Amino acid sequence: MRVKNCLLIMFFSVHGLSLFSQDSARRFEQNEKDSIANDSRKQYEERLKYLEEIRRRREKDPVRFDDSVARVKELSRYKEATQRIEKYKLSDISTLKEIDLTGARLEKVPEWIYSAHKLEVFILDHNKISKLPKRLKELPNLKRIYWRFNDLSKSKVKISKLPKVEKLDLTGNGLSKLPRLHHLNELNELVLEDNQFTKLPTWKGRRLKNLEELDVSKNPLKLDKRWYGLIDHIEILRLNKCQIDEIHPTLYKMSGLKQLLIQVNELEEIPEGISSLKFLNKLSFYKNSISTLPPDLFDLRGLQVIDLYYNELEFLPPAISNLENLEILYLSFNKLYDIPAEIGELANLKELYIHHNRLSQIPSEYAQLKKLEVFHIQNNYIPAFPNQVFKMTSLIDLDISDTEIKSIPMELTDLKLKNFYWRNLDINLNDIRQIETRRTLVELMKNKTNVVPRISIRETTN
Repeated sequence: MRVKNCLLIMFFSVHGLSLFSQDSARRFEQNEKDSIANDSRKQYEERLKYLEEIRRRREKDPVRFDDSVARVKELSRYKEATQRIEKYKLSDISTLKEIDLTGARLEKVPEWIYSAHKLEVFILDHNKISKLPKRLKELPNLKRIYWRFNDLSKSKVKISKLPKVEKLDLTGNGLSKLPRLHHLNELNELVLEDNQFTKLPTWKGRRLKNLEELDVSKNPLKLDKRWYGLIDHIEILRLNKCQIDEIHPTLYKMSGLKQLLIQVNELEEIPEGISSLKFLNKLSFYKNSISTLPPDLFDLRGLQVIDLYYNELEFLPPAISNLENLEILYLSFNKLYDIPAEIGELANLKELYIHHNRLSQIPSEYAQLKKLEVFHIQNNYIPAFPNQVFKMTSLIDLDISDTEIKSIPMELTDLKLKNFYWRNLDINLNDIRQIETRRTLVELMKNKTNVVPRISIRETTN
């Protein structure tokens, strides 16, 4: 009997301890979660206090604040540069293909660079170097030089003969005139972004016979009457964020252009004559104030991409059907009440963006777009699901969000969609009348379509 009692005591002791341990573990786990939550809350509150202090300091003395931020960034760049240079010197310099001297506080190119015989990319950003020395010719593979933010406006810029260099980036140097670059015989791409150019460098640019790409973005440009024909060999021209409010038609004398990008400017119209750019395959007037398009724009039959996002268009001419090679059409964020049925004749169209307009219907002719892969119609007044999509057999990305659509047909599952967006529709999946919509969404998810928003497991089983 005594032995039996001992065994019972041992049994209850062990199991009691086990129950106690489990309870303790749960309490410990909960305490840990509470502790983490408290720490996160404290960190969040400290972060808010820090941001508020930053805001207060900036409001009190914005110039001094910005100077302080600039100094902190400069010190950070210098520290990182010092560490990088140490690593370079400890490595086999002769094997390096890229060297980055950003923020190293240099006034000239260091001697050890000339041992990097395989160097292809040389980055000199945020220094005070005013000369690219002759000895860079000793680097036979050097193709790209990034010489940004060196304040070259106060220096007599010298660039030696570098016959292999294909790209030169002079961003942020305060330049108003182009340095002599005629020794760069193979220069293919020139970046002059964020300087003080008021006109395109046509006279000096004409000597760069191999130049194909020119970026003069973020400059106070005036596109008035100029000798643009002198640089008619350029194929890609970027003039973004230049506050351009007018284009003189003589710009179209750059007859070799394949891509013209005049984005984030203040244009209200595009002058006629653009059809003379007969090699153009990409045209972007993204984020301007354009309300009408020149009729001869639709004579550019080689166009593959047109970007008219964020403009003031209320009407699009039926002549758009002439653009038989068009693959991507951006018309979103305009004021379109209607879109031409003739878009359905664009047999090569792969992407069509017409969202954020004032559309109430999709023309039935769009069912002919057999190559269309992306179709975004969200944020319009479309009242019913556009059945045209069922015949768009190449469609993989469809967005019908923020429309008046009230149901989603099962036929949609016959397409091989990768993405389907139906945000903010007036659809209640618990409504018995929405059984088909619910089944459609379930089937799409089974087919590995990215459905946004997804529906919960509870909804899929009801």
